[in-house]
Amino acid sequence: MNYDRHGRVNFCIDFLQSLSTPPVSTATHTLFLKPSLLKVPYPEDVQCRNFLIGFDCTEVTTEAKPEFQLPAKAWIITEKLEVSLFINRLDIDSGLKPGFAAGKFVCYLKDDDTKGPAFMRIYYQIPTSGTEWSPSKDRAAQAVPPIEPTELTAFQSLMKQACPVVPRFLGYQEGKQPDDGITPGGFASTIVWEKVPGVSLSQEFFWNLDKNQRDDIRSEFRRVYE
Repeated sequence: MNYDRHGRVNFCIDFLQSLSTPPVSTATHTLFLKPSLLKVPYPEDVQCRNFLIGFDCTEVTTEAKPEFQLPAKAWIITEKLEVSLFINRLDIDSGLKPGFAAGKFVCYLKDDDTKGPAFMRIYYQIPTSGTEWSPSKDRAAQAVPPIEPTELTAFQSLMKQACPVVPRFLGYQEGKQPDDGITPGGFASTIVWEKVPGVSLSQEFFWNLDKNQRDDIRSEFRRVYE
């Protein structure tokens, strides 16, 4: 997402530009040409074994945020939808850290599952490739303070402007991993937002549609944005 000179989020235009750029497939990943955050070629077995597993039925709490009128809430994770591994392009070129895993989950309010499901994304710092099995003290030495995800900044900006055409922002939490985490003391940030009706428009879903359907979607996004 990007911002205009007034600080407004140009999320529709950025998304439309991504829809006009076909993905580039590699042997193990799909890389999209716009983002500066790229999926990193960790070995597939390492991805499956170590990153964001065992979260089903886990309780996650988001803190009260008075500035956004968000009370503290407890959420129960019920399903993992996807996990991607990311690192900044500049970090790759410079040999710096950190990398992180971003997992998307379905969750419900702990005390009121009648409100329907919500989406949760967890940003979890991961150790440098090759140190996954190092002693915990060595992995802990890689820990850094929480990052500020672009979508968190976007949600906060949209809430301040009372934007009516995006999912409701339901909570967030900036935390640290426990001593037995994959990166002890590393960041573990959580964002929760409303799951709206309809089908999620992923890159894969969009590019599997025929051209007329894709053009209809582009036109609708432009109509809503303008």
